[in-house]
Amino acid sequence: RIAPIIAPLLTEYTAELTSIKNAANAAGDEKTAQRATQALRKFRESTKTEAPTSSLPSITLSGVNDLKVQLSGTTTSNASRSYLTHLGPGGEAAITWQLPSTRPHTQFYQASIRQRPTSSSGGRLTLTAGKNEISHYLARPKEKQLKSASFEDTPLGTLEIPTSASAIQLRIESLDPDSDTLADLESLILQPLADALAAKNTIAKQDEAHQKRIKNTARGWEAIKGATYIPSDSASASKFRIKTASGETLDIALYGITSPRPSYSESERDLEKIRLARVRRALDQRDLERIGKKALKLVIDALATGKCTIWTHRETTNENTFATITTAEGTPLSLILTSEGLASESHQYGYRTFPIEIHPDLSPSTYKRWINVAIERAKRGKKGIWKKRQ
Repeated sequence: RIAPIIAPLLTEYTAELTSIKNAANAAGDEKTAQRATQALRKFRESTKTEAPTSSLPSITLSGVNDLKVQLSGTTTSNASRSYLTHLGPGGEAAITWQLPSTRPHTQFYQASIRQRPTSSSGGRLTLTAGKNEISHYLARPKEKQLKSASFEDTPLGTLEIPTSASAIQLRIESLDPDSDTLADLESLILQPLADALAAKNTIAKQDEAHQKRIKNTARGWEAIKGATYIPSDSASASKFRIKTASGETLDIALYGITSPRPSYSESERDLEKIRLARVRRALDQRDLERIGKKALKLVIDALATGKCTIWTHRETTNENTFATITTAEGTPLSLILTSEGLASESHQYGYRTFPIEIHPDLSPSTYKRWINVAIERAKRGKKGIWKKRQ
């Protein structure tokens, strides 16, 4: 009789520690992530033989060798048909399981997935049954985590599954900017919970935490639309002046990048920066002037469409306001510039998570990886500042 009462509390504690660990990994806070991992390990060891479990049998839904599974997106079975791989793309991929008609007579379940990270995995998933859902973020693994990567059970949270629901779906809401897949997935496990009151309290806390995350990402950011470019002597694609619809003038510095200036006299200082970036055959000032003009024209043309959004946070340096500009398609201009070889990294990323409108899980460390992936792409293509001189 005691076991069903205590089990949801143990499940909630484990899920909360896992959530802290994932959030710390996403923010690049290795110290907190390690502390949460150690706490999880100690807790699991201490409750390995004594922890009460629900008397109701769990439900394991495999993603392979089952005619009742529907896959969408690039999601598919691996060669041995032992697990699902290529879980993507974000916003399209989904796995739908038919629920067994003989499931226990309860509506509340602790959901977890048996998954394994890969070198290009990470993103947010949503588990849905009827009108109820759980949102969970799988952080991109560190290199040292991949060396011993194996399938492990990852708690997602508590989910209410209506008795009328005939199916449950796992959707890949979004992938990390530099990730190709969510993770390798073996199965979805549903552990029935007998204590409905404890389960409802846990679900309420989950919803509260999710709303808090959305609120925190928006805090301190301002979305500016309809701004126009104002010419200035020192303008470049990464630092320039705009005029907002309200008439305010702002000097903008784009997060994470620096671009050559389009004037010959100013490009001399940029030349040394490019050399420090270890370009094999450093470009001369005329090359940088040409690249700077092309980069600035790209920014001016984008702003002229009137469909860009300028996301500013009032962190300033040298009287410039840091910003990220997204096109009508939602792509940051910083990525367009770096992927075309028209900008390099400035190492200025701020300290706040970016708005959900830019990406659902975009911390400064993730944004930095995003920029570096675009730069590597430009290097491989020998574009712009990475092009070898003839």
